[in-house]
Amino acid sequence: MSPRMFVSMIVVASALAAPRSAAAETQLVVLGPVAATPRIDVAKVQKVLDGAEVAPRNARQIEPACAIDPRCLAAAGAELGALRVLAVSVGRTTSDGVVLDVLLVDVGGSDLLSRRELTIPERRLARELGPALKKFVAEAPVERAKVLFTRGNQHYNLGEFVHALEYYRRAYRAMPLSAFLFNIAQCHRKLGQHADAVTMYQSYLVGVPDAENKALVESLITESRASLAAEQRAAAAADKARHDTELSAAEKQKAEAMRRAKEAEAQAEAERTQAARIAADLDLYNKHPARKWAYIGAGIGAVAVVGGGVFGMRARDAQRAFDDAGCGDPTERLTQAELATCRGDRDRGERAAMYSNVLLIGGGAVIATSLLVFILDPGNLERPEQARAQLSFTPTSVQATVRW
Repeated sequence: MSPRMFVSMIVVASALAAPRSAAAETQLVVLGPVAATPRIDVAKVQKVLDGAEVAPRNARQIEPACAIDPRCLAAAGAELGALRVLAVSVGRTTSDGVVLDVLLVDVGGSDLLSRRELTIPERRLARELGPALKKFVAEAPVERAKVLFTRGNQHYNLGEFVHALEYYRRAYRAMPLSAFLFNIAQCHRKLGQHADAVTMYQSYLVGVPDAENKALVESLITESRASLAAEQRAAAAADKARHDTELSAAEKQKAEAMRRAKEAEAQAEAERTQAARIAADLDLYNKHPARKWAYIGAGIGAVAVVGGGVFGMRARDAQRAFDDAGCGDPTERLTQAELATCRGDRDRGERAAMYSNVLLIGGGAVIATSLLVFILDPGNLERPEQARAQLSFTPTSVQATVRW
C-alpha cells in the first residue's frame, strides 16, 4: 500500500469513527408501514411511527413489492424531494413480537444502504420502535460507507482506478465525509483527469482545512495543475499542427488547381495558336501565285484542247467533202470548177488539221505543265502534311491521286 493511500485510509477511518452530527439526519422521509400480506394489521405500527421522532412519515401509499425494491423507493424519494428513504414493512407477528423489515435507500445513487429485520415485542413496540429505527438510520450509512470504502481500496491497490472511483463516490453518497474526496481526487489524478482531481483536492481542503496531509494535497494540486497545463499545451499544439496540416493540404490543393488551370489555359492557347497557324498556312497554300497560274494554265490548256478538237472536226469534214467529190480518184474527170473546189477543200482541211495539231499539242503541254506545278507547288516553305497530288508507279500502271 502506498504512503498516500495509507494517509487517506487513516483520514477516512477517523472520520467514520467520529460521531454523526444532527445534520446527517435531515431530509429523510419514512414510507410505510406496508403490510406484507393483507391479513396483517399495520394500524398500531403506523401510530407508533407517527409519534416516533425518526423522520416525517409520508402518507404516500406504496405497494409491498416497492417497499423492498431500492429502485422503486429511490424513485418515490425523488418525487418527494428526499435524499434518503426509510421503508418499513410489517411481515408477521410471532411469539417474540412483531417482525419488521426496514430498508434505508440513498435516493441519488439508488443505492441500498442497509436492510435489517427487527423483532420487537408488541407490548414494547411504542417504546422501542423509535430508538431502533434511529439507531438503524445512524448506523446503516456508516456501515455501508465502510464496505464501499474497503471495496474501493481493493480496486485502487489493484490499479483499477475506474472501479475504485465508483466505490469511493458511492461511499461519499452513503456518508458525505470530506475525507472521501481525497480518495476520489486520487482516482481522478491516476486516470489523468487532472481538472477533476484539482476540484476534488480543493473540496477536500475546504471540508478539512487543517488536514494532516494538507502539504501533500497542496503539492498534488500543483502537480495536477502542471499536468493539466501540459495537456492543454499539447492539445493546443496538436490543434495547431492539425490546422497547419489542413491548411497546408488546402494550399497544396489550391496550388495544384492553379497549376492545372494554367496548364489547361496554356494548352488551349497553344491549340488556338496552332489552329491559327494551320489556317494561315492553308490560306497561303491555297492563294499562292503558283497555285493560281496552275489553275489558269490548266484552263488555257483545256480551251486549247477543245479548240484543237473543233479544228480536228473541221479537218475531218473537209476530208470527207474532198473524198465525196472524187478529188482523190485519178480516174475521175473533173471540170475546172470541180478541181477548184477540190483544191479549196484540200487547203481548208490542211489548215484545220494544222490548227488542230497545234492546239491539241500545245493545250496538252500547257495542261501537263499546270499539273506538274500543281504537284510540285513551288514557293511554299510549309505545306500540309498530305500532298495535293501524288503519283505512284507500278510495273503495269501509273496512278495519280489528287486531293482537292
